Amino acid sequence: YLHIAKFDRNYTSNFSIEYGDESNSYYFRAYLPYLTVLINAIKWNPDKDSKYITYSSISQMQRLNSNSRLKLIMDISCDLNGPIELVDKTTTFKNPYYIKNDIWISAIDNLPSGISDLAKESSTKVGNTLLSFFEQPLDLYTFFNDLHIYGQLSKAVIIKNGKITESFKNLKGFLK
Repeated sequence: YLHIAKFDRNYTSNFSIEYGDESNSYYFRAYLPYLTVLINAIKWNPDKDSKYITYSSISQMQRLNSNSRLKLIMDISCDLNGPIELVDKTTTFKNPYYIKNDIWISAIDNLPSGISDLAKESSTKVGNTLLSFFEQPLDLYTFFNDLHIYGQLSKAVIIKNGKITESFKNLKGFLK
């Protein structure tokens, strides 16, 4: 399961009004029991933002759920004592993690440069692969009626003729 969250300070739903500045922290606490790996890359402003994960939220989760799934926290933004309180020192490529509260913590300070290189390389490869699908005009009628003709591209179609495609049948439980 992958969840990418972007928190917007201008969000005006009842949820934000009810929880105020704690809304970000609430989202993280709500997800914690279901996560095995948490990768934090959120820009955090200590003057404006509350902590997302505190020692007490981790302790409470572990106390309530003896089989806690959370095994690794990777903080790409490396905000020490920041949004995730357990991240209180940086790690290195030579020593990439330490253990705190039975959770592996990784906070490699210069990781974003490594990730950006990897992202550029993978974006180039994905882009080049996708180009082969667009070298000739896409016949939408054929595409939606004979998906098998388009091979890999057809696997990206979620709904066809009002029904979930076989590749995404696991999403049926989320639809109402």
